[in-house]
Amino acid sequence: MTKILCLSLFLSFFGFIISSAQQRLGPDIYMVQFTDKNYNSFSLSKPEEFLSERALTRRNNQSINIDENDLPVSIAYTDSLKQLGFDVLQSSKWLNAAIIYVPNDSLLQRLHGKSYLIGIKSAPQKAAVISTQNSKILESTSSSIVVSSEYYGKSYEQLTIHNGTYLHSNGYFGKGMLIAVLDGGFSGALDFSSLQTLWTENRVVLKRDIVDKTGTTFYKLAHGANVLSIMAGNYEGRIVGSAPEASYALIRTEDAHTESSGLLYEYPVEEFYWVVGAELADSIGADLINSSLGYCTFNDTTLNHTYSEMDGKTTICAQGANTATSKGMIVVVSTGNEGDGNWKYITTPADAKNILAVGAIDSDKKIAAFSSRGPSADGRIKPEVVAIGKNTFLQSGSSSFTYGNGTSFSAPIITGLAACLWQAFPNKTNKEIINAIIKCSSQYNSPDTIEGFGIPNFQTAYNSLNSASSDSSNSDSTAVGSILYNNEILISPNPTDGKFTVTLGPTPFAETQFKIFGIEGRLILHSTKITSTSSQNIIDCNELINKPKGIYILQIQSGNSFYKKKIVKI
Repeated sequence: MTKILCLSLFLSFFGFIISSAQQRLGPDIYMVQFTDKNYNSFSLSKPEEFLSERALTRRNNQSINIDENDLPVSIAYTDSLKQLGFDVLQSSKWLNAAIIYVPNDSLLQRLHGKSYLIGIKSAPQKAAVISTQNSKILESTSSSIVVSSEYYGKSYEQLTIHNGTYLHSNGYFGKGMLIAVLDGGFSGALDFSSLQTLWTENRVVLKRDIVDKTGTTFYKLAHGANVLSIMAGNYEGRIVGSAPEASYALIRTEDAHTESSGLLYEYPVEEFYWVVGAELADSIGADLINSSLGYCTFNDTTLNHTYSEMDGKTTICAQGANTATSKGMIVVVSTGNEGDGNWKYITTPADAKNILAVGAIDSDKKIAAFSSRGPSADGRIKPEVVAIGKNTFLQSGSSSFTYGNGTSFSAPIITGLAACLWQAFPNKTNKEIINAIIKCSSQYNSPDTIEGFGIPNFQTAYNSLNSASSDSSNSDSTAVGSILYNNEILISPNPTDGKFTVTLGPTPFAETQFKIFGIEGRLILHSTKITSTSSQNIIDCNELINKPKGIYILQIQSGNSFYKKKIVKI
């Protein structure tokens, strides 16, 4: 179910005087925006108090500064709202805003004249009936997909269409990568047979319900569990996901429920919840975000987004996705299931910039009719790429497997493979990984508004990055004097889990200085000891085992000869 529903938080800067249109909405939820982050209990000089070590390492590796945008909302301001009698439901540091429950519109007068407020956005509590075609689980197991691998089972084709198994065959299954999944619920995930290693190996690092602070992430909907199985599934012969060894954070941001009529209703505040979920993903150090949620139109036409708002900067969701990218994460989202509907176009946050919006194709590489079309309202190519989203193989119950339709199910294929690619090249930035995926897609030279740049080839992307890394590694090494270190020194393995050896070669060395620096220049190890084995001069190093993932600089100097090279800790 790609909850590609449309929602609009109707902005009104009006001196806190309620318009008649807003009065007709009844009991309401409002977003209040703050002027600044003064009186904050946190400081930019102590980022470790509001960002995890993983989050700080991600920024450090990509030379991303920590700024006021990273500071939490000022508690002084949210406390003031509480003292005025408002229930503060959530706050967003990126938007510098909070959402409050207002049971009586007249209470809004209490906000008049508060100097710390810019204005308020009405975010009606009750939205309209979903008018989109939701992603569907197909109970029939009949499919045109041809299975050709006993190991991958029926998930084989949705990976090999991208040469994703090439990454797996080279040992890149996503280990060490953290993927945050923003969805409507993960009911059943604890019992899914394909996810048992995920639980036994403690690779679910976080479960959080943004919508209901007292609720459970596994609330009601199984959609998130279906999505998770496409990435994390690890059941040989049945299903192997695109990143079966990655770690995951499960975050519920979608508030789906049914009313007595049996129709599914939505809450416009869910865009706000989405941003809060993305902020949480950032703060715990997630490398990637996968989201099968999107927003566009409602039966209540006063709440609709317009196509002109799909410009990558107008909607709350797009703003959140843009910020997530600026923090160094890769954001992968479904384009929407509106292709054969009245809306037709992408939904937000698929319109955001520098992300991967994923459309849906079938196993014959034909576009799915329901897959939302581009471009973005400002003329950018959308979707960026496509993957199998028609007859995607997934787990649907504790021991049952089936096929599903929707861009909800094409996005996680790309997310997982992007994680594996980044695992292979952890020294690359998020944008470098995204660019490699796009440039190695099937119609990069002739993109369109239906399939975008086409079907990514992850083997080609790997080879492209590998070639670039080889060129880079040559350029960041130096040698002077009589010994050409580049030809004689071997670091193995690199990338490393923290334990590696440096083989200096057969040349006899005298006094040798061996140093490791952090990327910021801090000295981590200084040693002159060399352990000799046979004719090789070998240095064994375990110094990085307890150090955070990231880039380190090895420096060796002997006499007039000097050598330095990057070491990547994964």
